[in-house]
Amino acid sequence: MKKEFTVEYQQVLVGMRIRELRKKQGMSQEALALRSGVDRTYITTLEAGTRNMSIVSISKVCHGLNLSLEEFFTSPLFGQLIQDDTEE
Repeated sequence: MKKEFTVEYQQVLVGMRIRELRKKQGMSQEALALRSGVDRTYITTLEAGTRNMSIVSISKVCHGLNLSLEEFFTSPLFGQLIQDDTEE
């Protein structure tokens, strides 16, 4: 059985991942926004975990980071969301 996590918690994890990858590439929020085709304030709210993203938005940000969706979600940060809880 999969563990349950709130939408808000998942949004925070996605925001943390965006910030981690952006900073790793030495990119400002403005630069990522321009490369992703979104507004800088949108990136700010994503990183803060206060906005629910669509798969299209995630794809745009991944494009801005020059990453595939698989690369974006391949992180220990998301491991707890996808692991099965085998105890019932």
